[in-house]
Amino acid sequence: MKILFVFPNILQYENISFGIGSLSAFLKARGHETALIDYTYGMSRRKAMKAIHDFKPDIIAFSTTTGDFLFSCELAEQIKKVCSAPILFGGVHPTIAPEETIAHTAVDMICVGEGEEAMDELLQRWESKPTDIQNLWFKVDGQIIRNPVRPLMQDLDALPTVDRELFKYEKLLPLRAYEGQVMVGRGCPYQCSYCINPVLQGLYKSKGRFVRYRSAENVIHEVRCPCKKSSSIKPPFPSDHPDESIEFGFRG
Repeated sequence: MKILFVFPNILQYENISFGIGSLSAFLKARGHETALIDYTYGMSRRKAMKAIHDFKPDIIAFSTTTGDFLFSCELAEQIKKVCSAPILFGGVHPTIAPEETIAHTAVDMICVGEGEEAMDELLQRWESKPTDIQNLWFKVDGQIIRNPVRPLMQDLDALPTVDRELFKYEKLLPLRAYEGQVMVGRGCPYQCSYCINPVLQGLYKSKGRFVRYRSAENVIHEVRCPCKKSSSIKPPFPSDHPDESIEFGFRG
């Protein structure tokens, strides 16, 4: 199947979306085709609509934060006028405000929490029009079907390397002074009031270990992939909490 991701990076922050990159790699490994509308470099509505027309997606998936939610809704409304593919919203905002997100007329379904396994199941069962997939909420004939979240994926090494090529990574690197990024884990044990992690901790209570790490070997393999193309890449190790990279360094 064909999945068109939308990265509504309206602040044009010079980075990839790790969520989209992970989903794209996960779905490509299962035989699906992905493409991206990326607002990092700026994009006209006409160009976005042409990309949709040319790719002919089976599903359009937005990754939205609260800051770009209204922009994403407006764009989704425009897409609905030219494309019949269902629209899914995932990311930070649908996770912390699912009711607000699913209520928008242009949104057909949302993903609450991590999306790799949920999206894979959705596409596998696409022909039967499923509405009982964990992590996904569906809008059917005006009714909202709210499914619980599934247990967290514990083995992050089982995930394929993030799909950087989807973001035209070679074009992005000079804008970042050739500083790449590699995510070494997911989850944070702290409860900072300004962060999404307390919400996620509550969402995934009793759903498996919340703070998870990749192995040092797995991360090193990912670092080597982009570095083979550009020897000047400087790979820092972002994470959901500040001590994680230090702990990872000792384990490496």
